Amino acid sequence: MELQIYLTIVLLTFGVSLCLLEENNATTATLKALHLIFRHGHRTTERTSASIYPNDPHKNEKYYPYGYGQLTNKGKRKAFALGQWLRKRYNGFLGNVYHPNILDAVSSGYNRTSATLSLVLAGLYPPKGTDLDWNSNLDWQPVLYHQLSHKENYLSLPLATCPKFMKLFNDYLNTSAAKTKIQLYKPLSNYIQEKSGGTLPHMFAAFFFYDILATQQEWGLELPKWTEVIYPNILYGASLDFYEMMMTTTEMKRFNIGKISNKIVPPERKLFIYSGHDFNLTFLQIVLGVYTKKRPTYGACLIIEVHQINKIHGIKIYYDTKSKGRLNVLKIPGCDYFCPFKKFYKLVKHYLPTKDTNCSMTTTDKNNDFTSIFNS
Repeated sequence: MELQIYLTIVLLTFGVSLCLLEENNATTATLKALHLIFRHGHRTTERTSASIYPNDPHKNEKYYPYGYGQLTNKGKRKAFALGQWLRKRYNGFLGNVYHPNILDAVSSGYNRTSATLSLVLAGLYPPKGTDLDWNSNLDWQPVLYHQLSHKENYLSLPLATCPKFMKLFNDYLNTSAAKTKIQLYKPLSNYIQEKSGGTLPHMFAAFFFYDILATQQEWGLELPKWTEVIYPNILYGASLDFYEMMMTTTEMKRFNIGKISNKIVPPERKLFIYSGHDFNLTFLQIVLGVYTKKRPTYGACLIIEVHQINKIHGIKIYYDTKSKGRLNVLKIPGCDYFCPFKKFYKLVKHYLPTKDTNCSMTTTDKNNDFTSIFNS
């Protein structure tokens, strides 16, 4: 039973928000396993139907030499620095020599998350000074990881990939509570559609426009004058509210926190790594009741330490956004800083994915399309 609870925690605890203390040194004497969940590094603007609008003055920008939605050099440095910092913190626990049985690393099905993961692993496992030092001119070695396919990608956004979730979200949009919230944002969405020439409806426009403008600004592009009244603050708040709308019901929360793998993790593995997105962290902050209305920054890393203290297995959770050694120690409501497995399980069991939490549909409903669900 304890193993089942442990495996549940592995995939459930992807996000916990800001808390009270700081701790710089890992306590390795009682440490049994380590889980790292982080957002990808800095990226360029995406080129999708949701991120293109007719009046964009930069719609012909190619983002050379990276391309659309790709990790930039700044993002690469961020990811590599995160790996180096993790190596420094956990060197005594992980040991110097990489072996495939030591870790299990996965990324979502995006180039930027896979590139981020490969760079974190490069910083975490340099071969110099070990038996794996194969090239005196290159302090790097290949470290295995798995990029999740579209079908298995529990780190993806269900609203974009899961028909059953789309149906749940569409049902929610037809409630009076949802209609009231959408009505509050109608002036904003009308303004965006008028100025952008786009057709994305309701809060969906605000959700994507924040990311479009943020990545363009970071690239050094001049934003349109009309965006000054809504970016960043208004769009930032609207995008966070949109996240909350996707986490309204218990069943929606089950989809958003991801499925639990049926495989039994080999007990000799010490390290589990997940390279994902800001919404992976945000959704689980909401589930755990510690949401602070702050979007995870590029490279933000959630650290879950599994300890055995006085014969009791439990977890300690930390949150890092700088990769500079200053960690926030996180406290889940209803639990101490060291949270025993069984107590944590009682707090979150209502939101655990079940065997019925799948993305299949028994009927075809054209209204469950990614964008058309907002047109009701």
